[in-house]
Amino acid sequence: MVTELNGCWFGSSRAPDGSTLVSISGELDSVNAVELARLLGNIAAEGDVTLDLEQVRFIDSRGLGALVHAARTARDAGHSLRVVSLSPRVSKVFEIAGVAEVLPFDQSAG
Repeated sequence: MVTELNGCWFGSSRAPDGSTLVSISGELDSVNAVELARLLGNIAAEGDVTLDLEQVRFIDSRGLGALVHAARTARDAGHSLRVVSLSPRVSKVFEIAGVAEVLPFDQSAG
């Protein structure tokens, strides 16, 4: 299933490891961050999440906040959220923001 969120596309399916694979493309910003946080939070509350951000062209602090919110929701529910693929631009934002502890990046799975 793919959902359009004001310049961002969000798709989810079952990953081989049983987690929910969420693929996001487009831009994660203040325009769609609240809805993205809600959708990801609901998924993260139900089980482990594998997040593919390879097709994300842009992310601002609100978009990053939505991802951190989902990671904390997963953790609080006893689940995990891991990132398996990052675009170079998003990778740079993760590096600058220092979110590796909250949003772990698993290069081996990407």
